[in-house]
This record gives sequence, C-alpha cells and structure tokens, in this order.
Amino acid sequence: MKSTLTLTALLVALALFTTPGGAQQSASVEDLAFMTGHWTRTTDGMLVEQVFLPPAGGTIVGMQRRSRAQTLVSYFFIVEETENGIVCRFKHFENDYTTYEDRSKTGPRTFTLIEASGSSATFEERTAEGSVYLRYRLTESGQLAVAVASLEELEANTAAESLHDKKR
Repeated sequence: MKSTLTLTALLVALALFTTPGGAQQSASVEDLAFMTGHWTRTTDGMLVEQVFLPPAGGTIVGMQRRSRAQTLVSYFFIVEETENGIVCRFKHFENDYTTYEDRSKTGPRTFTLIEASGSSATFEERTAEGSVYLRYRLTESGQLAVAVASLEELEANTAAESLHDKKR
C-alpha cells in the first residue's frame, strides 16, 4: 500500500511539472541566469566564444562565435518562455551570412527545456531520427560546460563536454 501511494505521488508530481512533450512548465528563463556572461575556450587553434545576455522580457539572447584565421561560424540563440514551455532556438551563420538551416529548409534548430536547476539546463530537440539533447551546466570551478549527447550519457555524466571559462 505504501509503495502504491509513493508511486502515485511521483506520477502526480511528474504531471504537475512536465507537459506531455517533456517540457518543464514550472521553469522560467530566470532559472537559466547561470548561463549569463561571456564565455571562451580555445580548441585546436580555434577560439570559441559564447555570450548570453541576462534574462529580460521572458528571453535570453545569446551568440556563439567560432573563429580561426579567416573562417567564422556563428550561432544566434533565443531562449524564450512560450505557452508550451521554454525553448532554445538557434541558427548557424557563415561569413557570408548564409545559414546551414536555410540551405536544408529546416528553419532554426529548436530545443525544448526538459530539466532545469539553478546551475544546469537540459534541452531536447525531437527529429525524425530521434531526440538530440543539449545541456548547459555551471561546474563547481565556475566553468560553463556544454554537451550534446544522448540522454543516457547526460544522466550518467559520461557525455563529452566543452568547457568555457568566464571572460572578465
């Protein structure tokens, strides 16, 4: 009897905090404020920078720039509260301002927030091939860790993460 009540309580809690698509209803962009700032890393001679403005008006606006010699790829992000939960949309831009997404007629990449805490946010993009997961996490040492991986890898903390230092 006790385990039945516990299971029922767990199911009710899940129903209250997530939508059928897995989006987290109770979160706001304020819960993602840990992402705010100018973050950098260098990998194989390529400078990678991410900038996220503080939450305002139900949105966080961000940009990523990857540069090496004369090559530039940038992404523009909008994280926003919608009636279906928080979504992160972005497009990849090249030097001539064309986007990867426009070439394939897919529109922006769209990830839905499925889990958030004061220092971590996990988003899911559902595709015909399956789901893709994106996680931003603030490490204990104050770095922004970014991972794109399976949900199993993220939950087991075995996903490869790129670590960004906060630029002062």
